[in-house]
Amino acid sequence: MATLDWYGCATFRLNVDGLTVFLDAYIDRAEGAAGSGTRTDDVDVCDWIVIGHSHFDHLYGAERVMAKTNATLIGSYETIRIMEQAGVPADRMICVAGGETVRLSDTVTVSVFPSQHSCVWSHSQMSQADESVPRRPRSDVAGATGPHGRPREVHDDAALEVGHRASSRVDGRAESAR
Repeated sequence: MATLDWYGCATFRLNVDGLTVFLDAYIDRAEGAAGSGTRTDDVDVCDWIVIGHSHFDHLYGAERVMAKTNATLIGSYETIRIMEQAGVPADRMICVAGGETVRLSDTVTVSVFPSQHSCVWSHSQMSQADESVPRRPRSDVAGATGPHGRPREVHDDAALEVGHRASSRVDGRAESAR
């Protein structure tokens, strides 16, 4: 039997076959904001953390959960970079870009699908990652800001699907959960 608990935003806790898997790690909320009542520092059981992408409302708190547990984190190159800067040892993280299948146990796997979450805010053609783009003032760049006037960001992160015994799946794509 599997249980899926929602902690708000895109964060879920999946209990399946004796494993505790967090799908994203953003549990804490600003003072007065609605939430589950659980704080990140309350989490003391976690085997895996699967991060959809490296925005704060998906990633924040993962470093604290990992400090209190023996969890292994699965995330994009950007997620791993941020977590290394937060002091998480590289040997406790698995970097993915899309196309991988990660075995969490004999009966549970995570299939990784590539996504470019923030590109939907762009109103112009995006350059390839290896192309040099001349710097221009922000006001001259079409699509330089996303919703609410925030800077447009591009992430080569991974949407994730958690598979349980090949016959059934729980969709863990963080973007679908928002």
